[in-house]
Amino acid sequence: MSFLDLEEKTAEQATAEAAELAAISRQANTILVISAISILFCCLGGCIATYMAYKAKQDADAGNVAAAQRGVKFATGWMIATYIIGILGIIGKLSEGR
Repeated sequence: MSFLDLEEKTAEQATAEAAELAAISRQANTILVISAISILFCCLGGCIATYMAYKAKQDADAGNVAAAQRGVKFATGWMIATYIIGILGIIGKLSEGR
């Protein structure tokens, strides 16, 4: 293995890391928009999801892959829980009228 082989692998790794960061940044941006909409369903959960997605986007932009991935997972969980709580609340309100 020569010195040039090491440089090529490093360049390939850098390209792969940049692609991974771009993918996480896009995912965080998508979660940010969807979680902002979830505020309509449950204010507290939607605010937490939106904040965590925003933080994950900042981490991805700063190059911190691990923190961005954790933030996206956390925001996704809060976002899903917010939608479920909101939908159950709507169903509950609709069933009260009968």
